[in-house]
Amino acid sequence: MQTPLDVQVLGAVQDLGDDDWQAVTAGRGFYSSPRWLAFLEDDPWHDVWYVAVREGPALLGVLPVYLRSGPGQAGADAFYDPATVLFEPAGVAGAEAWRPALLAGGRVGYETELLLRPGLTPGRRAEVLAAMTDRVARLGSAWGVDGTAFMYLTPAAAAELSPVLDAQPLLADVSAAVRLDGCDTFDDYLGLLSGHRRRRIRHEMREFRRDGLSIRPGGLADNVDVLARLMAEHHGRYGLADDEKMLRVHLAAHAAHLGDLARVLLCCDGRTVVGGLLAYEWDGTWYARAVGLADGLRGAYFELVYYEPIRLAVERGGTRYVVGPGTLDAKLNRGASLEVRWSLLTGSPRVAPGLRTLTGVWNDRQIPHWRQRLGQLGQELPS
Repeated sequence: MQTPLDVQVLGAVQDLGDDDWQAVTAGRGFYSSPRWLAFLEDDPWHDVWYVAVREGPALLGVLPVYLRSGPGQAGADAFYDPATVLFEPAGVAGAEAWRPALLAGGRVGYETELLLRPGLTPGRRAEVLAAMTDRVARLGSAWGVDGTAFMYLTPAAAAELSPVLDAQPLLADVSAAVRLDGCDTFDDYLGLLSGHRRRRIRHEMREFRRDGLSIRPGGLADNVDVLARLMAEHHGRYGLADDEKMLRVHLAAHAAHLGDLARVLLCCDGRTVVGGLLAYEWDGTWYARAVGLADGLRGAYFELVYYEPIRLAVERGGTRYVVGPGTLDAKLNRGASLEVRWSLLTGSPRVAPGLRTLTGVWNDRQIPHWRQRLGQLGQELPS
């Protein structure tokens, strides 16, 4: 007879020991790590809980949960608002009922995984997920929140969680990553590409040097102000609501919690910093997190965001460079492979009619859209 599951609601990463976190996050990505989760706790505009399930002393699973608690937010937060991402584009009524929504599993990062202890039987995994999601529903009810969103789930996470929630996975986005395993030098990376793409990259690198630009590493804490300014300008050109003051707050928190994992690259025109990249290195994988570049320097973008971090990642034994969603043509041309991200929504009876309408139309529109879009890039939609 199995020991009954004990469900707890905790308020901080430190409420679980290192061994507990290792049990459920080993082999997971950076955005599932306790380091990243602890950083998110420092955001003053979101409340956070961790729904933890134990069997006796053994931790079987953890589910982070977030609720927006103030008016401030970063531009990236809009991509985790189901009203903005799903309901409004679909033209489905009732979007405001999802503001705010409980966000379960992840809040930023576009790579939501399930934090479960390895070795559990499929049936026990389903029981643990059901215990956690049932407790999340009670949290939502207590706070008067009608909708819960699991955003940007990996395919494996969506496939396992969908039957537990009795919810249809909704195609949310397509993410990209460059595989570097087997590469010992930058030339090895180039060797993975077609001859045409290799020649194009070498041409871009020569142009970068001919323009008199250079890239140097820097510390995150020492460059918060310049990165905030460049990123605010860059994000503003793409319509993101990130002002310089907000970005200084966020980058300072990044530096305080994650400075030792940060890899900052500065693009310089002489002594003037005209661009910057913030990436993170975790367990052999590099993650491009944020970029800022002065207007008119589009050619420098590829050196800053792709070639130099890939060179450094390979030198340090990195096996993967995660570049995320968006601008997929540029990423594919630099050797990236694609993976679909899915969202799952569940909620109270008040939001059920709108949710049924959304799930009835979303994939029928999005899957053909993505097939056509990727087909134009010579790619198939990953299954």
